[in-house]
Amino acid sequence: MTYVHAQVSEITTPPDRYIGPEKLREFCEELTGQVRGLKTMTRDDRSQWVYFDGELMVRGWVGYGDFQSSREGDKKFVVCARHISNGKYNDHNEQHYMKMSVNMSVALRVAKAHLTKYTTPEIERTFRKTIRDLVHNKRSVIVNKISRLINNLGLSAYNSAKDRVFAELRHLVKAGHNFSDPTFGADVVHLLEEQRLLSSLGDTIPMDFIHIYPTPWETRADILHISDARSHYSAHTQNETQTWVADELPESIMGKVAVMQMCADKQYVEDVGYRINEHTFYFHSESPDTWK
Repeated sequence: MTYVHAQVSEITTPPDRYIGPEKLREFCEELTGQVRGLKTMTRDDRSQWVYFDGELMVRGWVGYGDFQSSREGDKKFVVCARHISNGKYNDHNEQHYMKMSVNMSVALRVAKAHLTKYTTPEIERTFRKTIRDLVHNKRSVIVNKISRLINNLGLSAYNSAKDRVFAELRHLVKAGHNFSDPTFGADVVHLLEEQRLLSSLGDTIPMDFIHIYPTPWETRADILHISDARSHYSAHTQNETQTWVADELPESIMGKVAVMQMCADKQYVEDVGYRINEHTFYFHSESPDTWK
């Protein structure tokens, strides 16, 4: 398995409330004592989530026990975080993202170095597959409708002359032609509309990723432009993120935020965007210059 990114809002304490090893409790007390504001929550009987209130993503987790996969070994302090790379395991194993030590002081240094706040580009990468599937599904639905309508009309999607037929049908509809078969006529109108919708999607799907968050001074909004939400990966850098004071966002985006805040988490609204939670969204955009 690869690294599992967890949201703070989604972690819960198991119902039987594991007490956990005494050394794990000591480790967590030491860690939260050294890092102001850091909190832990029971993950299972030998590990604890590590997070900050007000942050979207869990920073990782710490544990105490034998977490080796290849053989039985001594119990150790463990830190699991997204930036850790344990070369003893490949990146399909959870252990690849763990550092283990019998020494608590060593584990504390690792925890403070690697249990860091997610940047906005990191958060966006975490949710990219979700939005990619949603926008791809929109295109797929239209393509399937077009294929079904073409079959209903007795045409072939692979016929070299189909474009000439579609052009004639489009001309007849524009001229107000009354088809002798009303069902055939309705299918023609529906087909032409779906073709128009498909053409309007364009070759790319530009979107803006927006994350609103509190700071000790003010509420801010980070904005990251996505040139094509259908792509599998974008090599973001922190310098590409634009930061605004949330109250100073343009009215156009404030309107979209207002619309999406009335929706449920994980809801997608066509031509508007996708809500991750009340503070984090993808919005369809017209160009990469929207926020300049």
